[in-house]
Amino acid sequence: MKNYSEDRASHRSTFKISTNARRFAIVSTLALTAHPVFAQTSSPTMEEIPTFDDGALVTASDAVDVSADGSVVVGNASDSGTVPRAFAYVGGTLVDLAPAIGDFSFATGASQDGSVISGVSWTGGLPTMFYWTQATGVVNIPISAGVYGEANDISADGTRIVGTIYDNGGATPPPATPTDPAPYDRAFVWTRATNTFVTLPSLVAGGDTYGYDISDNGGVVVGRATTATAIHAFRAVVGGAITDLGTIGGATGSSRANGVSGDGLVVVGQSVAPSVTGQRAFRWSAGTGMVQLASTDEANVVFSLANAASQDGSYVAGAARYSTTPGYRALRWDENGVAQDLGDLTTGNTGTSFANGISADGSVVVGVASNDAGDSRGFIWRDAVKPGGTMLDHINTLTQVSNNAAEQAAGAHYMDKLVQFTLGQSLELPVDGASGQRSKTGLGRPYSIKVTAGAANNRDGNDTALAGLIAATALSDNLSFGGSFGLGKDDDTLTGFGIDGNFRTFGIYLQGGHPATEGLNWKLATARSAAQVDITRSTALPNTERGTGTADMSAHATSIELGYGMQRGTALVTPFLRVTRSSVQRDGYTETGAVAFPVTYDDYEVSATTATLGADLRLPVSQAGAVRLTAGVEWDLTRSADTVSGTSAIPGMTSFAVAGPALENKNRLFAEARYTHMLGNGRSYDLGLGVHQTPYADKPSVMATIGYQMDF
Repeated sequence: MKNYSEDRASHRSTFKISTNARRFAIVSTLALTAHPVFAQTSSPTMEEIPTFDDGALVTASDAVDVSADGSVVVGNASDSGTVPRAFAYVGGTLVDLAPAIGDFSFATGASQDGSVISGVSWTGGLPTMFYWTQATGVVNIPISAGVYGEANDISADGTRIVGTIYDNGGATPPPATPTDPAPYDRAFVWTRATNTFVTLPSLVAGGDTYGYDISDNGGVVVGRATTATAIHAFRAVVGGAITDLGTIGGATGSSRANGVSGDGLVVVGQSVAPSVTGQRAFRWSAGTGMVQLASTDEANVVFSLANAASQDGSYVAGAARYSTTPGYRALRWDENGVAQDLGDLTTGNTGTSFANGISADGSVVVGVASNDAGDSRGFIWRDAVKPGGTMLDHINTLTQVSNNAAEQAAGAHYMDKLVQFTLGQSLELPVDGASGQRSKTGLGRPYSIKVTAGAANNRDGNDTALAGLIAATALSDNLSFGGSFGLGKDDDTLTGFGIDGNFRTFGIYLQGGHPATEGLNWKLATARSAAQVDITRSTALPNTERGTGTADMSAHATSIELGYGMQRGTALVTPFLRVTRSSVQRDGYTETGAVAFPVTYDDYEVSATTATLGADLRLPVSQAGAVRLTAGVEWDLTRSADTVSGTSAIPGMTSFAVAGPALENKNRLFAEARYTHMLGNGRSYDLGLGVHQTPYADKPSVMATIGYQMDF
């Protein structure tokens, strides 16, 4: 189940220490450059934190392994001196595991939850193995003076590390203890609790063995070992016997084991086979022996290999190269040995791909593939999405989820604008022109009803439609009370990201004075909007998923407004100041539908206190008609927003916390023109057109309204 690259394994398997220590540096350099799959999957935002110093003259990074739960990525990244350093990437943070150890270092494996990491550091061209935990930091794993080795992986529970101790030119007889000098290489298992080594027996006396992978419980090791005539794959029980797995069909030549199932019963790798050129992928068990795995185009295959097995070994991940294709093609074999080409990341499926790891149930395969730009990118493939499976771009998927989480902060603002629009809904009850008074028994009308409709559009991605009813009554000559109810539809499309739903709005207000006459007027208002919305993840980046979830969203706001009307000829000018407190809440939800990696979002809230300073101009244009012009500026007194957080099954993003985008407009202008026409008998209609800037959109929003009022 571990992620293994054939290139990485082959480089390390040929790494042999004898009298020429210079080979350590050569092989470590290969380890930095030979793994595009891991370089692409080391971080959700590799463009932002690819190395410890992106401004250095030469930069490089290499993600070598990922914990089984996908929460921790390990490998090496260059520092300010272009020196590779072992790292762990956890929750968006790049951690230097060995900042003061050796000339350079790299991490080689992670336990199931990433809490224990194996690695190697180099000093003067010679390696030192280590493990790392949060509590201990780096702890060197001693062998013996003058004896060196390499740690290649770690068991799922983090208790055992597998690797190879290399010869240092030691003389015969064979070593008395596992860590004594020896004239040959030895696969080992080191137990952390007891700080003890167990070296595996050889297939022949004094023969080399190389340990590559280890079972979940640390009890079985696989790799390659020398025989009297060749190099063969082996399976060894720690503290027990080693088994020569031979070759496919007894062919003369070599084989190697690259991976072992989680239960330790199935071994996968590559081997020579009868009557073919190149090596072929195999699956081995005690009951079947070594069985060749046929590729999708067996007639034209020139090389194939198996790199990883599911928990019970029924599914196998690997790759094949054909004479008819430019490079490898990622494959997954099922329990019947039938191969499936997993495709690649190019539009025409004409690129290359290579599978390195597989999940416990075999439904998820990870590896590297080429895209339309010719770049190598990590991929995630899962057959549960649709028949035949789908291949996802790992980096694009991580980036898109982060982008969409940030967009949720901006999307919540549109619900905030809805509730603030509701705050502004009020009626101007008729006033007796002679006395300037309202009276339930006098000349003024005691109550009014208005039917309204409106639509708003923002070119950055928001469309809203609303219809409502407003009613108000006079409580006294200088005091009125009213409320509103509305139904609407919101459709947000922010770079392909959507918040769509039907919403309900409610508002009440208490108004003092006469807004249409001279003198002081004031208004207290509160409003609430609520909706069940569908939130859709964008697929703006290629080879990503359109996940959709349903959540309850609500917003509430309260405002206080003061104005003072001044007659200037036929015009009434009313400067006003308004302070509004608003907040938007979105309940947590999990994406549903046919997506391979649904994302779960936590509850989210954004709130703001804003001040508005403006002026209202009322000007009669005919005996029956009047124009009202309103303009001003709005700014934040306070604004707070939770990070958008959640969890997912995406490797490298089991948890996340993403901040919302920066404000596009700290100070926001608005303007509105409205025409009201009296029809007689207490009836009138009005038409309005407004434009206003919003905090998170570069372009302003435009809104048009129409209303019909009846005074009784």
